[in-house]
Amino acid sequence: MAAYNDRRARPGFPNPFRTYSNFIYPKTMKDVFIWADWLWERNAQYRQSISKVISYFISDVTVTQDVEDNAVDPDAVNTFKDLLTDTYNILPFTLAAGEELAAMGNVFISAERIFARELICPTEGCGWTMRLNKLHKGVEYDWSGDGFTGKCPHCGQDVHYKVKDVKSQTPDG
Repeated sequence: MAAYNDRRARPGFPNPFRTYSNFIYPKTMKDVFIWADWLWERNAQYRQSISKVISYFISDVTVTQDVEDNAVDPDAVNTFKDLLTDTYNILPFTLAAGEELAAMGNVFISAERIFARELICPTEGCGWTMRLNKLHKGVEYDWSGDGFTGKCPHCGQDVHYKVKDVKSQTPDG
């Protein structure tokens, strides 16, 4: 009779290190996300419990200013806090990100910089500038595939406009 000194179970005895869960757990990260999504979408009680836990910890926005010499500008702090809470309505967004983190184990958030595009006449001595959203395509400018072209309304030259992206002045920018 052979000695059973390896890790295999002896005939008639189940291997104590191999359980049913070893055969059904997800094998790839894609499977993990499929399972997490399935659990989140199909189990309302689980989803509601996690949402309540997450919302308990999200109550307000705290804005701090990291400056040298402790010269904190309270007006700037309050302005930024009002921007986050009133203009961007950040709390529901934060709650949704927290729920996704709890449900899937990760979350990706990107801040998108909102800008306005301006066309500038490259003719020397002209420098006419106008926001692109104020102009009419086909009338004041055309897109030629490699840039904006048109007749400058200030100097009357046919030009290939320079493009400048500037910070948007709208409330959501």
